[in-house]
Amino acid sequence: ISLVKDPIEKHHHHTTFIIFLNMKTFIYLFSLLVVADAGVAPEVTVGVSSTDGLEPALKWTTSGTQGDFDYEGGLDVIVEGTKSMPYTAWGRLKRSIGDYNIGAKGVVKSTDLETVDLELTADGPIGALQVVGKAGQTNGVAKIQIKRAFSLFGGSLSLNPRFSVADKSPDVSVGYGIKSTFVGVDTSSEKLTIAQKIGEQNSVSPSVTKNGDFAIAYSRSMNVGKLTTTYAPKNSVKVEWRDGPWIANMEAPLDGYLNVGKVDVSFKRKVDLK
Repeated sequence: ISLVKDPIEKHHHHTTFIIFLNMKTFIYLFSLLVVADAGVAPEVTVGVSSTDGLEPALKWTTSGTQGDFDYEGGLDVIVEGTKSMPYTAWGRLKRSIGDYNIGAKGVVKSTDLETVDLELTADGPIGALQVVGKAGQTNGVAKIQIKRAFSLFGGSLSLNPRFSVADKSPDVSVGYGIKSTFVGVDTSSEKLTIAQKIGEQNSVSPSVTKNGDFAIAYSRSMNVGKLTTTYAPKNSVKVEWRDGPWIANMEAPLDGYLNVGKVDVSFKRKVDLK
């Protein structure tokens, strides 16, 4: 931070200073300021895992409006014991210009305070543009992507071309949905996915990759939450149950189709401190 005396203000009784912030300092201070907003209670998540033990985490967010800009900010803290509390501070500014919504987000992690992860977005009638990069010791654009949806034959066609600047490699995701059916193809993961909604509470989503790796996910919405089961032979089987503030997960590796390895069970609950 550098303080420079403004020569225009010399004849006044006070001294005006112009504060120049590099991007890292701006995002970091912005996040701390908005998080400190009075009256905003943190969201605390307490989890227990059969492999990692106790997993407490704290998330503090706030938002508001300043002039023509909407702002958001927050602080995410993970407690890994008495000597380690890694955190992530983030801030976002948004503004509407005509039919477009322009946004900028910065993220700073305690493990690397010299680098800011940046995300610039522009949403409008012709689609959504996202530019992802870094500022600090390493500067530059990492990825550019565009999302666009069209009405076609009574359904919706979505296109998501992407370009990785580091690898200089383009890829694209294409999807088409009509009524209760969705078909998607992703060239990056070389995967085909078909999602079918069955009734009001059930959905099934089989997928297959170019290498022949197969997976199927089944979801059911219930009065007490939502249950999702994902079965991927030669990889793993996962079960997730969400019920309000409660999240329960079970995951086990698979050797082949039915040989189950060590099972990891975890529970998480959000605690309201308001």
